[in-house]
Amino acid sequence: MAMRLIVTLCAIFISSSLLSLKAETSSSKTFEIAPLASFYNGDALRTTTLGVATVNWHINREFWLGVDFYAGRMAVDRTNGLGLQPDNKMYILDGAFYWNVPATLGVDIPADFYTSIGVGYLWLGKAAREWTGFIGGGLNIHLPIEWMWVHFDLKNYFYVLKNTQGSDFNSDMALSLGPSFVF
Repeated sequence: MAMRLIVTLCAIFISSSLLSLKAETSSSKTFEIAPLASFYNGDALRTTTLGVATVNWHINREFWLGVDFYAGRMAVDRTNGLGLQPDNKMYILDGAFYWNVPATLGVDIPADFYTSIGVGYLWLGKAAREWTGFIGGGLNIHLPIEWMWVHFDLKNYFYVLKNTQGSDFNSDMALSLGPSFVF
């Protein structure tokens, strides 16, 4: 199982490298700042909406490094097995490594299809704090306005949290949408 994962990641890395050599560089922008709205759905949590601040450094068109900060109020059942209260605050801080595959949508709309992997820290209310890992992917659509893109991001966060009413393993999804400002 671990060997398959390593082979798959290597294949993605190599194919990304080869495809990016063929893609034209449409932008020399190196920083991306994105205020996003995130629709977060958790295993032990109800669906909630969070605000997100994302900062990405584009090392080149193929590889990026990024930091995300999610914040908002979580929604949980009153009888949840995590000991959490409704309307507790929820925070996630994570760091990511991105592999990008530059692309073109339609005739001449540049875009970035990327895969991300990273680690972070999760705060659920006052009592629950846990390390988290994630894998994800997304799309940046480059607009005619050279300093603005449309940003779509999907991440799967996984972590272990003591749950008296179910599995301790959690796999949460976050879909984030919004503008990206690049410079």
